[in-house]
Amino acid sequence: MSKDDAKKKIDFQHAGDHHQVNMAIDPKTGKITGGIVSNFSNNSAIALSVDEESKVQGTVVHSGDTHAFQANVRSDGSFDGVYFDRKKGIQLEISGDKATLIEGKVPQAGLTIKGEHHNTVLEIDKNGQVSGVLESKATRDGKFKIEMKDGKISGGSFEHVGKNHKTELSMGQDGWKAQISGGSRNSAWSIGIVQGKAETKIGSGFKMKF
Repeated sequence: MSKDDAKKKIDFQHAGDHHQVNMAIDPKTGKITGGIVSNFSNNSAIALSVDEESKVQGTVVHSGDTHAFQANVRSDGSFDGVYFDRKKGIQLEISGDKATLIEGKVPQAGLTIKGEHHNTVLEIDKNGQVSGVLESKATRDGKFKIEMKDGKISGGSFEHVGKNHKTELSMGQDGWKAQISGGSRNSAWSIGIVQGKAETKIGSGFKMKF
């Protein structure tokens, strides 16, 4: 990117105790041409990067005392990840829209694991297909839920909520998408991500740095 091109970009920034957003925006088209989004708390974190073509990729992580979940989201709209429960020795792999048990055993009657902040319910049919729910809501600023049916991801969500910002990310058979928002009533902003591509909307009252 040349110096002249850089001057034409709007430098949009929004930061707080548990989040940071830095975006370069083309003022003519409103297109995001680079940047980062990061949220973090005691139990979870999300980090997304945007390239010059508005394509987004990143990582979502949640970790508790006995369980952890990590997902990689890609710019083509796909995702994969892994979930494991250290106490029960269970490990699940998520690849595309599929969920596969790669470590540990699930009894014929199913398996239920309940902790102070998480809930895991798993069943496996005679063909080895996984059904169930992986859920954790340790704090308001970092929770996730993955729902599985017959070896497929039927629904998934990750949420981070702060005082003046919110990140919602969903995963399913049609890929992943996200909505990131913040600001006040008169100066709100939001970034929508669909099929790995970001779009932004800035309220008229929000001040931008040129």
